[in-house]
Amino acid sequence: MKIFSTIFLQITLYSFSCLAYDLEIDPEKVKVHRDRGQLLGINIAVYNREHYFDRQVQEHLNQLRIGLVRMPGGSVSDRFYWNGNGVVNSKKQVDQKRFSEGYWNIDHDAYRPGFLIDTHNWSRALPKHLHFDVKSMHEVTRRHPISRNMVTVNAGTGTAEMAAEWVKWANKTNDFGVTHWEIGNELNGHWEAGHVMLNGKKITAEIYADRYIEFAKAMKAVDPSIKVGGPACDITHADWNSTLLRKAADWVDFISVHSYSSRNSLQAEEDLYQKPREVEEMVALLEQQIAENAPHRKGEIEFSVSEWNSKLPQDHHSYTIFNGLWFSAYIGELFRCGVHSATMWDSFSHEPKGGHGMFYRDGDQHVPTARYWAFWMWSQHMGNHLLKTKASEDPAVYHYATRDDQSIQLMIVNTHAHKELPLKVNIGDDQLRAHAKVELSNASIFFNPHRQSYDWNQKPHEAPLSPSACINIKPKSVTVLKYKLPANNVSRQLSIALPKTWPSDLSLKGWCRVLDKHGSPHQHVTTHAHLQASNGDLSDHRIPLSGGSGEFNWKVSSPGVHTLRATVGKQRVQHKVKFQSVRLRPTSLWRAKPNQALPSLNSDYNISTSQGGAITVSFDQEKISNNKNLLKWNAIPKDFDKASIGGVHLKLKSDPNFSCKDPKAEIMVALQSDGAYWISTTSIPLSQLSKRETSFELEISDKRYLPLMHKTFAFVLVIKSSQPLNGKLCFTDIGLLKRELF
Repeated sequence: MKIFSTIFLQITLYSFSCLAYDLEIDPEKVKVHRDRGQLLGINIAVYNREHYFDRQVQEHLNQLRIGLVRMPGGSVSDRFYWNGNGVVNSKKQVDQKRFSEGYWNIDHDAYRPGFLIDTHNWSRALPKHLHFDVKSMHEVTRRHPISRNMVTVNAGTGTAEMAAEWVKWANKTNDFGVTHWEIGNELNGHWEAGHVMLNGKKITAEIYADRYIEFAKAMKAVDPSIKVGGPACDITHADWNSTLLRKAADWVDFISVHSYSSRNSLQAEEDLYQKPREVEEMVALLEQQIAENAPHRKGEIEFSVSEWNSKLPQDHHSYTIFNGLWFSAYIGELFRCGVHSATMWDSFSHEPKGGHGMFYRDGDQHVPTARYWAFWMWSQHMGNHLLKTKASEDPAVYHYATRDDQSIQLMIVNTHAHKELPLKVNIGDDQLRAHAKVELSNASIFFNPHRQSYDWNQKPHEAPLSPSACINIKPKSVTVLKYKLPANNVSRQLSIALPKTWPSDLSLKGWCRVLDKHGSPHQHVTTHAHLQASNGDLSDHRIPLSGGSGEFNWKVSSPGVHTLRATVGKQRVQHKVKFQSVRLRPTSLWRAKPNQALPSLNSDYNISTSQGGAITVSFDQEKISNNKNLLKWNAIPKDFDKASIGGVHLKLKSDPNFSCKDPKAEIMVALQSDGAYWISTTSIPLSQLSKRETSFELEISDKRYLPLMHKTFAFVLVIKSSQPLNGKLCFTDIGLLKRELF
């Protein structure tokens, strides 16, 4: 009887292990389209060294499709002054006099590498703790062909002005093109600088939300095209997300969360492998929070996991094949659940017993860890269109199918310790066979914990497959299979989305589209369109048509009828646009007339009307503040065509006694719109004023703001001067510039 039981058990196990893993793929059903590079982001930090990014590391990074590079380094962000100009000199000596009322007074007229401050003593600057300044970080990011930075601004011990200056310096002065800006990092945590505020009280979710609005307004006033998000807390702190959405939803472009799936080094490996499935719960919670607190923003607010890793403890799993499997599955779940962007923590590790890094210091060089090879598998061998699938029930297995125009890619993550998976795949009605296989397993990478080094470490094995080959998925492996698609005869129509007319001084955004026979976007096109313009410059002459469309910008050099041509394969299409000249016509809202009262305006200085009706602003050795309005005009008539506003029109003069010792003093003029609070025009140097009336036509400096003009509600004049003013300024005509096409 005992012998029979033993034999029965062996037969049962053998039969179970040989069961095929059945998988069906619908090649025509795209569940999610996403540039997968947006999910393959990394973090870099001020404590890294620039030489970490040597030629070997750079070559490895260039093989990855890295979308976002987050900086300047998690919790460091909330005690980091990005610019040290005026505070720290070239010898890293600190001018202590520049500290006042809790903050360091930075001179943003120039850039110098910044500094950290002590978490508990904000007056203590630590410039020698900075090893990697922001300029170097931005430049390292720019080496990668598609990467953009996500910057976490200092909302713990910094100010909104400091954050806005970073936006200006990065995107206006240097053209680093930073797309994502995160306001603060984990300020809910007692470990974070700024969690305890200057008044000794702890920051709350309500206070953070108010601070977030202040920062977002200041930053978007500089560059309205940026995406701003927060609160960068662990997903378990749901109250911070909810409060931010309830109070500041209109200023939130993305909710950022952090996810370290396990805090227990002793947790069983089979349990850890289930953690990637929690992404679905996380996304469901975020969607619920938006539905409850900001339903009008449903579908508009993106989800970003700006820090993530398999475990918070840095332990024995860090450099092993475990993270190759775990990371492959987690990236797949981010994709499947519709997360928009993610940046894993961290880039470099140096401790043999464990670390969060994508690279590990092994001897005298940084080498890829299994985490890197997971990124490599998704970068090199998967696509941007996630397909609908159906598979056998097996909680130890993850699978993801993607496609492009040429092939379908199938990733299988087998976390079984000893069980091999015979694979059976059906793809629609096509009898397709895998023609290539890529495999990540201990055969390609093995970290020896006894030597605390890699016995071998090489890229995953790539090999062709014969049509008759039986496919078995090894235990503890990540396998990508590739299936060639048959020639696609589906009718495709190429079109260009552009208007018939456009102002010649503005950049024109357009789309090249591939439509099916029903006029709908062709979901499975991942080819490129080649563009040619008869005049001017294009943002790109070769654009990807992911999901059936691709975006471009066209800036012509002269008015006239100009042609754009697009080519995809043998198909060609063209579109003509009439680019019209633009003139600015001064339109008065108010003119000086004898004995008239002051119009509807505000001023923080002493104003009156002269005998001739001019608005007079008087200064008596007045100290100037950038926070004071010289004039603020609120009375824009309701019937005025606000969408045509192109600037501000002024006529003014100074009296003979007017003086200012600052040669750089100027009147800054800005329009205010519900779409952007501060839209600068050209300024008026005080040195150009005289006792004779002078007319000024002040055009909006950045024409990207013109689409926001229809929401204009006021314009403001502010004097910028380091020295007091004496005398009078007299305004005789105040109005707006109207843009007219001809």
